[in-house]
Amino acid sequence: MSNARCTPLTPADLVIVSINANGLNVPEKRSHAMRDFRSQRASVVLIQETHFQEGKAPTLTNSYYPLGFYSNNTEAKTKGTAILFHRRVPFQLLDSMTDAEGRFVFVKGRILDQVYTFANCYAPNRAQHRFLSATLRTLRDFSEGLVVLGGDLNVPLEPSWDTSAGHSSIPLHIIRSCRNSLHASRLADCWRTLHPVGKDFTFYAHPSQSYSRIDYLFISQYHLSALRSAAIGTATWSDHAPVSITLRSPMFRPTAPNWRLNDSLLSDPLVTEEGRQVLTDFFVENATGEVASPLVWEAHKCVIRGYFIRKGAELAKSRSAAMRDLQHQITQISSDHKLEGNPETMAHLTELRRSLTILMNTTYHRSYLRSKALFSSTRGQ
Repeated sequence: MSNARCTPLTPADLVIVSINANGLNVPEKRSHAMRDFRSQRASVVLIQETHFQEGKAPTLTNSYYPLGFYSNNTEAKTKGTAILFHRRVPFQLLDSMTDAEGRFVFVKGRILDQVYTFANCYAPNRAQHRFLSATLRTLRDFSEGLVVLGGDLNVPLEPSWDTSAGHSSIPLHIIRSCRNSLHASRLADCWRTLHPVGKDFTFYAHPSQSYSRIDYLFISQYHLSALRSAAIGTATWSDHAPVSITLRSPMFRPTAPNWRLNDSLLSDPLVTEEGRQVLTDFFVENATGEVASPLVWEAHKCVIRGYFIRKGAELAKSRSAAMRDLQHQITQISSDHKLEGNPETMAHLTELRRSLTILMNTTYHRSYLRSKALFSSTRGQ
């Protein structure tokens, strides 16, 4: 009989995030984006406009998103699409497809006993209907199982609802053709399905000073019962806001994740000194001979782990307080600007986004320097 304990499991939803990144060749912006995906608890990420060139693309995956599929432009740093999978998603690839221009990437595979097709596309800003019609025909031949299509279509499907002005400069026949193509493919607009009379936007055009909803996530109509929620986020590091949906999935996760020591705490002299004092006090108070030594030894592990958990929580709270405050301000001011369209409000919003980017990059560099210092001290021992 096995002595292993059974870890309680709970159902785990799939969180799918789609965003137009407007270029990810700058390392700091890539780091900001990856931290943002993790903070949103994204299971699958669909990215448009990576601006990677085939053969010259930087690394986009990391330890949290180790699996990625890309469609890069073969001639220049333009366009580009990507699909990333979180390490907790047991995705087994069946097939994939890309195009030479970096306009779309399709990925088909299994997550446990369910087959999924994830499609990501970036439409041109002209003749969107022709691109969408051709892409959907290709997707119909490729797809299998539950289909999720995300991307920047560069067109508001319902101008009266999906633009702040109530109309669009895009010809009506293009918009109507896009809607017909999606309907023929039996794809449902997730956000509009759950917000039938709602108005929210994903992109602000500075020349026309107007908002529009041109970024979407669709799923096959036959699987709408799996849709739990859909949301439009706030634009921070990109000029587009992220769109996210939550789907019921066959995955499960432990109710209590395994704890791991935050190594950066060991590079803080105050934390390590206080930790030594905690252990010293523990052994002085408990290693008196009244309690068996093996029991004291096992108990000290719980004490020092609790200490590091508390210190890690304090550090994380301190680091993220300013970022949460900035993000809250950005969300509030962004909502105000969508209603009022005041140019002064947009200037303030731009300054807040710049401040958030600087703060995120500063946090990243401090974390990098701490890790580098710890690595150097370890090698020197």
